Amino acid sequence: MYDLPGRTDIARVIVDADAVTEKTMPTLIPRSAKVARQRRAAS
Repeated sequence: MYDLPGRTDIARVIVDADAVTEKTMPTLIPRSAKVARQRRAAS
């Protein structure tokens, strides 16, 4: 986990309950993956 700030290939890290309570690795979402994002409407 300490190497994540220097990694440019990771877009998002998802820390779920298992990562906290069971000490499993969080889910790493690569930057090249197409992640559907909803745009916010301008207010």
